[in-house]
Amino acid sequence: MMHRVDILDLEYSSKGRDVDIAEPILSYLELKYNLKIVRKCSALDWQYYLLKYRPKIVFIANGVGSISQFYIVKTAYFLGAKVVTHCSEGDYQETKNGAIDFFWGWNKDRILYEDLHLEWSQRNIDLVKKYIGNFSNIKLSGAVLFDKYKLLRGRFLKKEDFLKKYNKTVYDKVVGIAGWGFDLFTDDKIKNSISGRFSEEERSKILLSKDAVKGILEQIIQDNPDILFILKYHPLSVDKQASEFYGISELPNVLILQTEETIFDLINVCDVWGAYESTTAMEAWLIGNKPTFLIHPIDDDFVRSKISEGSPRIKNAQDLQNFLDEYFTIGESASFKQLESKRQKIIERIIQWSDGRNYQRAAEYIYKLYKSEKKRLVKINRFVLCVYSRFIYKKITRQIRRLLRLPLYVDGRFTDNEREEWHQIYYKAVKRHE
Repeated sequence: MMHRVDILDLEYSSKGRDVDIAEPILSYLELKYNLKIVRKCSALDWQYYLLKYRPKIVFIANGVGSISQFYIVKTAYFLGAKVVTHCSEGDYQETKNGAIDFFWGWNKDRILYEDLHLEWSQRNIDLVKKYIGNFSNIKLSGAVLFDKYKLLRGRFLKKEDFLKKYNKTVYDKVVGIAGWGFDLFTDDKIKNSISGRFSEEERSKILLSKDAVKGILEQIIQDNPDILFILKYHPLSVDKQASEFYGISELPNVLILQTEETIFDLINVCDVWGAYESTTAMEAWLIGNKPTFLIHPIDDDFVRSKISEGSPRIKNAQDLQNFLDEYFTIGESASFKQLESKRQKIIERIIQWSDGRNYQRAAEYIYKLYKSEKKRLVKINRFVLCVYSRFIYKKITRQIRRLLRLPLYVDGRFTDNEREEWHQIYYKAVKRHE
């Protein structure tokens, strides 16, 4: 098969988490090896792009995060392309079910179609070996997602610029709260929901936690009108009414965001960062050791990330008020400071290396695969025919709706111009980092 491009990268958004994984790797491969790379959206027309570009390698930052991402991996495999994935959510739980859920995600086949899968840490690889199997095509690159804190440190959004942008200059104190995505865990009607992995009892406990978190946030926001609270929905959250933020947006000292700003820009403009549960707490440590807290109002058997051990636990509104009062009075939190040594161990354990060069390790593995003589014949089977039949049906339906002037669904998470903008940002950063 004649390849028109070396690598086709497919991501669901044109900036944010998965682009922060893909772009340092791709830019490095362009700079060092002069590979021809095309970047497109994984949520629209990916079936067409696979045929148009006939790539030697298909890269996707997360191959199991949604059903469509998994279908890309599987389809590319049957079309003869070499497939490479990394890991967007790489903080594996150290239980059998946790490891299986994180590793397989939406891959219900439980077959590793990738020619190369890159993992965050040796701990993850050991968990996969222990609970799933030993795969020769899994390699350790370190967590590329966090390289941005070395590569892009000089260009993070400043607080004063952010406040001007959103007309919030009356505020000097800013607290950020990362949403957990309760809807994905509790509503099985939502696309990409994972509620089916939980029992009714577990889901009931999660809902109780959500209501308690919401109550704490409402009280604290009302009691602190001089503080701006940025409430950031989980990037995959769909049903806002099922979130811990629902109804709070009406308060004047609240700013609701989801994907409008990158996570590192949001963390950088905040004085303090909190959540019910989120790996973004570790990102706050990496960006400048910003104080973090986790709201944990209900004692339950919910399996939390090891990252949670690096932040003070908040049980009620008074705990959170004390935390904020202390920080905004003396400029630090004693409870957060006490966990400093633990945070350093957590960082090494979760992302393997924090030297900002995980993208180079990943890229070298990919280039080795690129140069290999490994080939796979195209296999047009029932799955591939079904994928393309559905694609053609959707295209025809969309054209009919256009002719009838009916509303068309537009996914605003990806634009080619924005994707190119972030390509150039990382390209220049990687070039400086060499």
